[in-house]
Amino acid sequence: MKKLTEKEIIKMYKEGVRDFPNIKAPLCDFSGVDLTGASFKNADLKYSSFFKANLSNVDFSGADLKWSDFSFANM
Repeated sequence: MKKLTEKEIIKMYKEGVRDFPNIKAPLCDFSGVDLTGASFKNADLKYSSFFKANLSNVDFSGADLKWSDFSFANM
C-alpha cells in the first residue's frame, strides 16, 4: 500500500486524479473537501474525518473506514 497524506490526496485530486486504490491514509482530515467521483477502493482510511465533505459518487468498496466520521457529509 502506498502511503499518502490528506494534503497529497487533495493536491492530486485538484490536478485531476480520481483513483486512489489500495492507499494507506489513516487519520486524514477531509472536512469540507469536495471529493466528488473519487475512488478509494481497498484504501486504509480508518480514523479519518469526512465532516461536511462532498462525497457524491465516491467509491469506498473494500475500504477500511473504521472510526471515520461522515457527519453532515453529502453522500
